[in-house]
Amino acid sequence: MTETPREVIEEQAASGERGKPFCGFESIGINRDFQRFEQRNDIFCRGFWDEKVINPMTRRFFRSFVKPADRSRDSDGFTPRDFALRNGPWVVTETLAELHKSDDRRDGFWDDFSPHIAPQVEPPPTADAAAMATEVKQVARLYGADLVGITDYDERFTYASRFSARGGPHEKPMELPAGLTSVIVIAKAMDYQLIRTSPSA
Repeated sequence: MTETPREVIEEQAASGERGKPFCGFESIGINRDFQRFEQRNDIFCRGFWDEKVINPMTRRFFRSFVKPADRSRDSDGFTPRDFALRNGPWVVTETLAELHKSDDRRDGFWDDFSPHIAPQVEPPPTADAAAMATEVKQVARLYGADLVGITDYDERFTYASRFSARGGPHEKPMELPAGLTSVIVIAKAMDYQLIRTSPSA
């Protein structure tokens, strides 16, 4: 009899009493007191330096992207086929992430994407902000966004510094253009029934 993904989750998340913070972390509340923080403190970066997060399970998770056979087994959600299905779409993402690693960059993960070809056009006039907003939203949906909006820029939701694990964990400056006033926010729907099987492949 094989374990179901739900049973695997409950087994791996068990940490004493139910309701206790997992890995010692409380949920983060977003209110007026919320403050920006360093990228090194997000949960994915913590997996490279924080002893409260680093454990055999997180090591297997990261290793499974390059050596899926080390984590596969005869259980629903963990078979070689499941890992192949998960890792297939990551090929493009990982290829882009590796393009500028010699420059201490991990594009699309810890760093913004580097432009393949620098823009060759001048920014359009913004006299009609409503028309521009409509066009931006149309293009975002054309590219696959399920939700898109434009709102005021709030630096609290920008990392105070960037993170890199290359050559040992260290911080890098957060470089953004001066004078930012607005941001475009997009959301992409995910398959709930599939995502709830995490941490399976």
